[in-house]
Amino acid sequence: MPVLEPAVTITRVLFCASGEMHSLSLIVSEASRIVVFSGAGISTESGIDDFRGPQGVWKRHQPVYFDEFLADPDKRREHWKYKRQSWEQFKDAKPNAGHRAVLQWHEQGKLRGVITQNIDGLHEAAGLPREVLVELHGTNLHVECVDKDRQQRRSHCIQERSSFCSE
Repeated sequence: MPVLEPAVTITRVLFCASGEMHSLSLIVSEASRIVVFSGAGISTESGIDDFRGPQGVWKRHQPVYFDEFLADPDKRREHWKYKRQSWEQFKDAKPNAGHRAVLQWHEQGKLRGVITQNIDGLHEAAGLPREVLVELHGTNLHVECVDKDRQQRRSHCIQERSSFCSE
Protein backbone atom coordinates (compact mmCIF):
# COMPACT_ATOMS: atom_id res chain seq x y z
CA MET A 1 0.00 0.00 0.00
CA PRO A 2 1.56 3.39 -1.00
CA VAL A 3 2.28 5.97 1.67
CA LEU A 4 -0.14 8.90 1.33
CA GLU A 5 1.50 11.42 3.62
CA PRO A 6 3.13 13.51 0.82
CA ALA A 7 -0.22 13.76 -0.99
CA VAL A 8 -1.86 14.93 2.22
CA THR A 9 0.86 17.57 2.62
CA ILE A 10 0.37 18.75 -0.96
CA THR A 11 -3.38 18.93 -0.44
CA ARG A 12 -2.87 20.95 2.74
CA VAL A 13 -0.49 23.33 0.99
CA LEU A 14 -2.85 23.82 -1.94
CA PHE A 15 -5.70 24.43 0.46
CA CYS A 16 -3.57 26.92 2.35
CA ALA A 17 -2.52 28.69 -0.83
CA SER A 18 -6.18 29.43 -1.50
CA GLY A 19 -6.55 31.52 1.63
CA GLU A 20 -5.43 29.78 4.83
CA MET A 21 -2.07 31.54 5.16
CA HIS A 22 -1.84 30.97 8.91
CA SER A 23 -2.06 27.23 8.38
CA LEU A 24 0.55 27.39 5.61
CA SER A 25 2.85 29.26 7.98
CA LEU A 26 2.34 26.52 10.57
CA ILE A 27 3.05 23.77 8.04
CA VAL A 28 6.26 25.49 6.92
CA SER A 29 7.43 26.15 10.48
CA GLU A 30 6.99 22.47 11.34
CA ALA A 31 8.48 21.14 8.10
CA SER A 32 12.04 19.90 7.89
CA ARG A 33 12.12 19.60 4.08
CA ILE A 34 10.42 21.94 1.63
CA VAL A 35 10.27 21.99 -2.16
CA VAL A 36 8.74 25.12 -3.69
CA PHE A 37 6.98 25.16 -7.04
CA SER A 38 6.49 28.77 -8.10
CA GLY A 39 4.77 30.46 -10.97
CA ALA A 40 4.00 34.00 -12.10
CA GLY A 41 1.97 34.79 -8.98
CA ILE A 42 5.07 35.09 -6.81
CA SER A 43 6.50 37.85 -9.03
CA THR A 44 3.45 40.00 -9.73
CA GLU A 45 4.16 41.95 -6.53
CA SER A 46 7.54 42.80 -8.11
CA GLY A 47 5.81 44.31 -11.15
CA ILE A 48 6.14 41.31 -13.47
CA ASP A 49 3.01 40.55 -15.48
CA ASP A 50 1.58 37.06 -15.20
CA PHE A 51 0.96 35.10 -18.39
CA ARG A 52 -2.56 33.73 -18.12
CA GLY A 53 -4.42 36.30 -15.98
CA PRO A 54 -7.02 38.79 -17.22
CA GLN A 55 -4.26 41.26 -18.26
CA GLY A 56 -1.72 38.51 -18.83
CA VAL A 57 1.05 38.50 -21.41
CA TRP A 58 -0.70 35.89 -23.56
CA LYS A 59 -3.63 38.31 -24.05
CA ARG A 60 -1.20 40.64 -25.87
CA HIS A 61 1.37 38.22 -27.35
CA GLN A 62 1.11 34.67 -28.55
CA PRO A 63 3.97 32.40 -27.52
CA VAL A 64 6.57 31.51 -30.11
CA TYR A 65 7.38 27.84 -29.73
CA PHE A 66 10.93 26.56 -30.04
CA ASP A 67 10.37 24.67 -33.30
CA GLU A 68 8.77 27.80 -34.84
CA PHE A 69 11.66 29.96 -33.57
CA LEU A 70 14.20 27.68 -35.24
CA ALA A 71 12.32 27.28 -38.51
CA ASP A 72 10.90 30.73 -39.23
CA PRO A 73 12.82 34.05 -39.31
CA ASP A 74 9.53 35.94 -38.87
CA LYS A 75 8.84 34.02 -35.66
CA ARG A 76 12.35 34.89 -34.42
CA ARG A 77 11.70 38.58 -35.13
CA GLU A 78 8.35 38.34 -33.32
CA HIS A 79 10.03 36.69 -30.32
CA TRP A 80 12.83 39.28 -30.09
CA LYS A 81 10.38 42.16 -30.50
CA TYR A 82 8.46 40.91 -27.45
CA LYS A 83 11.70 40.32 -25.51
CA ARG A 84 12.89 43.89 -26.21
CA GLN A 85 9.51 45.31 -25.16
CA SER A 86 9.36 43.27 -21.96
CA TRP A 87 12.99 43.89 -20.97
CA GLU A 88 12.15 47.22 -19.29
CA GLN A 89 9.81 45.44 -16.88
CA PHE A 90 12.28 42.65 -16.12
CA LYS A 91 15.52 44.62 -15.80
CA ASP A 92 14.35 46.79 -12.89
CA ALA A 93 12.30 44.17 -11.01
CA LYS A 94 13.39 43.39 -7.46
CA PRO A 95 12.66 40.32 -5.32
CA ASN A 96 9.66 40.70 -3.03
CA ALA A 97 8.56 39.21 0.30
CA GLY A 98 7.69 35.87 -1.34
CA HIS A 99 11.18 35.49 -2.83
CA ARG A 100 12.75 36.53 0.48
CA ALA A 101 10.63 33.95 2.37
CA VAL A 102 11.88 31.19 0.07
CA LEU A 103 15.45 32.38 0.67
CA GLN A 104 14.82 32.32 4.42
CA TRP A 105 13.70 28.67 4.21
CA HIS A 106 16.95 27.94 2.37
CA GLU A 107 18.98 29.72 5.06
CA GLN A 108 17.15 27.69 7.73
CA GLY A 109 18.22 24.51 5.95
CA LYS A 110 14.64 23.47 5.13
CA LEU A 111 14.59 24.16 1.38
CA ARG A 112 15.52 21.24 -0.86
CA GLY A 113 14.80 23.03 -4.10
CA VAL A 114 12.74 25.51 -6.08
CA ILE A 115 11.07 24.48 -9.31
CA THR A 116 9.89 27.61 -11.06
CA GLN A 117 8.05 28.44 -14.24
CA ASN A 118 9.28 32.02 -13.91
CA ILE A 119 11.83 33.49 -16.29
CA ASP A 120 12.41 36.68 -14.28
CA GLY A 121 15.48 35.57 -12.29
CA LEU A 122 14.07 36.97 -9.04
CA HIS A 123 14.70 33.82 -6.98
CA GLU A 124 18.39 34.10 -7.89
CA ALA A 125 18.37 37.88 -7.37
CA ALA A 126 17.00 37.27 -3.87
CA GLY A 127 20.15 35.27 -3.13
CA LEU A 128 19.01 31.71 -3.78
CA PRO A 129 21.92 29.61 -5.11
CA ARG A 130 21.52 28.30 -8.66
CA GLU A 131 22.17 24.75 -7.36
CA VAL A 132 18.73 24.64 -5.73
CA LEU A 133 16.89 26.27 -8.68
CA VAL A 134 15.21 24.50 -11.58
CA GLU A 135 13.98 27.06 -14.13
CA LEU A 136 11.54 25.10 -16.29
CA HIS A 137 11.30 27.77 -18.98
CA GLY A 138 14.83 29.14 -18.71
CA THR A 139 15.63 32.65 -17.62
CA ASN A 140 15.41 36.14 -19.06
CA LEU A 141 18.84 36.88 -17.58
CA HIS A 142 20.83 35.01 -20.23
CA VAL A 143 20.61 34.39 -23.94
CA GLU A 144 21.98 31.18 -25.32
CA CYS A 145 22.93 30.86 -28.94
CA VAL A 146 21.31 27.74 -30.35
CA ASP A 147 24.04 27.30 -32.97
CA LYS A 148 27.24 28.09 -31.11
CA ASP A 149 26.73 26.71 -27.57
CA ARG A 150 27.53 29.98 -25.83
CA GLN A 151 25.73 32.21 -23.39
CA GLN A 152 25.53 35.97 -22.89
CA ARG A 153 23.85 38.31 -20.38
CA ARG A 154 20.48 39.38 -21.79
CA SER A 155 21.10 43.02 -20.82
CA HIS A 156 23.97 43.19 -23.32
CA CYS A 157 21.99 41.44 -26.03
CA ILE A 158 18.89 43.62 -25.66
CA GLN A 159 20.63 46.95 -25.13
CA GLU A 160 23.48 46.51 -27.61
CA ARG A 161 21.52 44.50 -30.19
CA SER A 162 24.71 42.56 -30.68
CA SER A 163 25.26 40.20 -33.57
CA PHE A 164 24.93 37.42 -30.99
CA CYS A 165 21.18 38.13 -31.04
CA SER A 166 20.83 39.02 -34.68
CA GLU A 167 17.45 38.41 -36.17
